[in-house]
Amino acid sequence: MALDLGRLLRVQAMVTEAAQTEATSKAGVALVRAYMSLRAEVMLIAQGEGLDELREECNRLFPILDYPSPFNVSFPQETLTVSKLLLVRLFSTYAR
Repeated sequence: MALDLGRLLRVQAMVTEAAQTEATSKAGVALVRAYMSLRAEVMLIAQGEGLDELREECNRLFPILDYPSPFNVSFPQETLTVSKLLLVRLFSTYAR
């Protein structure tokens, strides 16, 4: 089970930066996009041989989110909050 530590540290830095974004309706698309990009990067890291359990855990902890319409002012605030909470969870999981 070989993980690329440098890659994980870069992901950690990206999560830290994204998690500082205020969860507003205008930032909704950006937060979901950041989360999905970081999720994809973590899933790539977890593709290594012998990392099946890690990959399953990542899929369980970090669900795929729907992108809000950039012009939909009624996009639920709770979805923005979930995006931000998942970014924080992503950071705390890989900061260990």
